[in-house]
Amino acid sequence: MTLSTAAKPISQKELRMFRGSFWLLILAETMTFVTLFSMRFLFSGTSQPAELNYVLGIILTVLFITSVFPFRRAVSAISQGNQQALVSNLMIAFFLGLLALIGIFYDWVTLGLVATDRYGGIYYLTTGFHVLHIVAGLVTLLALWSSARRGRFSPQNYWVVEAGALLWYFVVVTWLALFLIFYLI
Repeated sequence: MTLSTAAKPISQKELRMFRGSFWLLILAETMTFVTLFSMRFLFSGTSQPAELNYVLGIILTVLFITSVFPFRRAVSAISQGNQQALVSNLMIAFFLGLLALIGIFYDWVTLGLVATDRYGGIYYLTTGFHVLHIVAGLVTLLALWSSARRGRFSPQNYWVVEAGALLWYFVVVTWLALFLIFYLI
């Protein structure tokens, strides 16, 4: 098989197995985030420091939410056999995610929170763990984009694109929870 040919179709049994396994991974990661979110209230109650940059938090939220739409269009495109739309939408989602990642780094550099106090420590720990997931999502997007450019996906087998989308949706939903818990509650 050459690099320019699409992956072979997979059976419905394999597809169910892949989807189920991936959902178990998402569930495990969710439990870790729930623990971190619980620690926020355990360590610092419901108080919020004045140093939080609410405007940046809203901008990041908009970037993450916006990034879902091109990823969704990418999955839809490959299900219909549209390779070009798949490639372009994956790149748009990547750049929106990259902008959000840069925004989080900017937040860390300019934020006046102290990493050794209760709120600051759990904030940096939770956002840092989220950054690891963002980076994994961005690497996944680049890998999908590279494979899509070579025609590796087809309407008969695009499970990997679906999995990448699920990972990215998890990153976005986790940011929404993080924003709610650290900025609004």
